[in-house]
Amino acid sequence: MDDLDALFDDVASRIEAEEFQAGMGEAGELGAAEAGAVSLVMLLRAAIGQQLELLTCGGVVHLSIEAVSDTVVVGRPAEPGFSAIAVPARAIMEIGSTPRYAVAAQSSSRALGLGAVLRRYVGNDVVVTTNSGVLRRGVLRRAGQDWCEVAGRVIAFEAISAVRMR
Repeated sequence: MDDLDALFDDVASRIEAEEFQAGMGEAGELGAAEAGAVSLVMLLRAAIGQQLELLTCGGVVHLSIEAVSDTVVVGRPAEPGFSAIAVPARAIMEIGSTPRYAVAAQSSSRALGLGAVLRRYVGNDVVVTTNSGVLRRGVLRRAGQDWCEVAGRVIAFEAISAVRMR
């Protein structure tokens, strides 16, 4: 019976969070109950325009966030010499500061994927950081559905923690 009570409590908590979110519009201050319905990317969406530090499985990334989809965060890197950076959401292990608000996805931002971002930079110099911290530098030749080609190597998106574009 305790498992059933716990399940009902969890469902009630989610309903309360959804009602709160609906009452606040797209953005709302997070409390303990509301946090259960908020994903990491929803927190990152609220940080659009802010400088953040992201700890990824391949290292630390400093960026000003410009766009966030369900699968990728895109922004301006703090490092000189790069025009953009793309970080797969699944590679993010920590956010250096916690946004107090969460924002639901717009339909257009949900579709943005790492492949779509990278295809805009085909022909440009890039630095790919892998999950193990290895750097691959070179011209981005192609970007597929779940891979890209840099410096004669095909790299699976699952192995990427960040891509810096010049």
